[in-house]
Amino acid sequence: MSTYCTDSDLEKLRPEILQLGPTAWPHQLAEATRIVDRALTIGWYRAAARQRGLDPDHLPFSRANLLHADEQLTMLAACKALHLVYLYLAKGHPDEPFHHLAATWEARYAAELADVLAAGLDYDWDGSANIAPAETARPLETRILERL
Repeated sequence: MSTYCTDSDLEKLRPEILQLGPTAWPHQLAEATRIVDRALTIGWYRAAARQRGLDPDHLPFSRANLLHADEQLTMLAACKALHLVYLYLAKGHPDEPFHHLAATWEARYAAELADVLAAGLDYDWDGSANIAPAETARPLETRILERL
């Protein structure tokens, strides 16, 4: 399974992360990718597909259609992966210092997710492998409805 970030991306944020026990975090990277995919499906894709006249139930989100995932999602996935890494290292003890680091990275993930959802994503809606202007990131349009 491909992931949005790697151990080296985690090291850029926390240089000691591969020296705290495990020398790689494949399970946390894969889980972070699954969590990000779910968050994107719920928080962005379904509304963006409907806005384009597509039924998200018949045309589900596909990671393969993300055109610039390395630029747009690496930080998001790394924050979630670090949250999961520190939860693993805390071993369920709330007083463990790693538990506090997990909470810090969970908050950074939430903030990054809000930014990503607000900006939108470059997504190949027609499957052409080429990016058309209508497929570039743009925030979802919101409508203000007035009562007459």
